[in-house]
Amino acid sequence: MGDCSYCGKAAGFLRRKHGACASAHEQGLADMRSLAAAAAKSADFNKAALRESLAAVAVRCWRSSVRATSATCLRTWWRMGCWRGPLYI
Repeated sequence: MGDCSYCGKAAGFLRRKHGACASAHEQGLADMRSLAAAAAKSADFNKAALRESLAAVAVRCWRSSVRATSATCLRTWWRMGCWRGPLYI
């Protein structure tokens, strides 16, 4: 029996993740991208507020690494062609 790569609980025979966990993870990534895009477009960018919002989403979608969360933001800004975003969230 394999463990879920997201929550760490038993995933079932020959399984590596729960469907609900994978969906929550993907939704969390989408939410992070949305927050990063909104921050990049905002005239009154608040780094602390963005960091707090991203942390809340990261907990919900099992993305606890600060480096991985920052990388998600950087990829979003890169795809937008926006260099205004901070390098370190």
